[in-house]
Amino acid sequence: PETAVWALLYFIPIEGAMLFQLRGALGAMAVVSVGYVVRELYGAAVHDVPFLLVSVTYRLGLGVLMASVFGVTTKRLVDERDRMRRMGDLIARHDVDMAEAAEALRLARRAQLEFVAVTNHELRTPLTAIRGFARTLQHRWSAMDDESRQAAIAAIDTQSRRLGEMVEDVLMVAAMRTGSVAVSPRPLVLRGWLHEALELAGVDAE
Repeated sequence: PETAVWALLYFIPIEGAMLFQLRGALGAMAVVSVGYVVRELYGAAVHDVPFLLVSVTYRLGLGVLMASVFGVTTKRLVDERDRMRRMGDLIARHDVDMAEAAEALRLARRAQLEFVAVTNHELRTPLTAIRGFARTLQHRWSAMDDESRQAAIAAIDTQSRRLGEMVEDVLMVAAMRTGSVAVSPRPLVLRGWLHEALELAGVDAE
């Protein structure tokens, strides 16, 4: 009774708290309490050691208090750890979303640059044709017959309409990017465009 070796028993509920939080701490302390009471009763019956109820209740009450504190503290630490893990998972998913968004932005930028390059090339084609026919009419007007003049004027008209359609397409794409235009699918007939291309090329083709 004069020693403090009994204090080592408190490590059992501490270990229970570390493994199973409050439930483990109180459960371990209950086992310790039963064992400690049995020990004191055995000492009183066999070794004639006085059974001090006040001392027993003090030590066990202190143990229950410590077990409760350690159990609650450990539960809070475990909850905080779980919360930090969830935050880590959320940050990881956010990083993945950011990477996907960056890749989508890169692809959109690339598509935009390709669209500008293709549009620039396509706009130059009718402009070159218009300029060529206009110069031909300017420098060879007197040498050309009426049929050749009409053909050149018709080609200028055709390429002007084609250029106007391209400009409208560019404006349409810009409106689509801002979401201010409704788009509906429709069949597209290529026959007329192919005939125009053949006439412009001036060659026989199938």
